[in-house]
Amino acid sequence: MYGMSLDELIEFDIDVKEIQEVIDKTSEQTSDKIDWTKMWSKKYPVLAKYHAKLTPKWHLGVNENAVA
Repeated sequence: MYGMSLDELIEFDIDVKEIQEVIDKTSEQTSDKIDWTKMWSKKYPVLAKYHAKLTPKWHLGVNENAVA
């Protein structure tokens, strides 16, 4: 009737549903403008430290598998 199973209805959380709808409605263009590391670092500070200490070579445009 509601397009959900009984288990889903029992576990339904309106806050989570609203957040999921906002995420689904956010365009890729808008998402690309967001510094996700900075955003998640607010909740998980270790991410800021990790990102500052480790910048993968692929991020710098270096291909470790390239044949010279």
